[in-house]
Amino acid sequence: MTKIAFQQILIISICLLTVTACTSTVRYATKSSATRPSSATSSQKAHRSAATTNTSQKKATATETSSSQKLTQTESGKILGEGEASYYANKFHGKTTASGEPYDMYSFTAAHRTLPFGTVLRVTNLENQKSVVVRVTDRGPWKAHRIIDLSFMAAKSLDMLGSGTAQVRIEKLN
Repeated sequence: MTKIAFQQILIISICLLTVTACTSTVRYATKSSATRPSSATSSQKAHRSAATTNTSQKKATATETSSSQKLTQTESGKILGEGEASYYANKFHGKTTASGEPYDMYSFTAAHRTLPFGTVLRVTNLENQKSVVVRVTDRGPWKAHRIIDLSFMAAKSLDMLGSGTAQVRIEKLN
């Protein structure tokens, strides 16, 4: 093996290790970790109530099917899929996310495997039709059958804290 080939293999290996280390943190909350301090400001409470919406009045305008995911155009955005959501909470509060910003369990954020950071999504709990608007700031979930990880506050707004997971629909808003 030549010196140049060895150097190229070494560089590729280091790059792969770096990417793997930066994106492989598992971020799941347990039921017992879902506690919230009572010190929320009035502006935080107002933001939370404004971010939660009920989408039962939204009507689908067109429907297509593609590889077991429903791709429906609604009045507000494109449905990316339906599946199981989970959430992560205080174990990761304050830690740096894959986007570089600190995780705030009281903000309306989410982790998605492939969507660009900053993508705004509407996530609707299919059981109770409650929905919340979140922004993608992290990578995950790392369980193959789940499609999104939500922040504690987003999960609370969807009433999924008790079970830890919920069947949801994800719509891209921007």
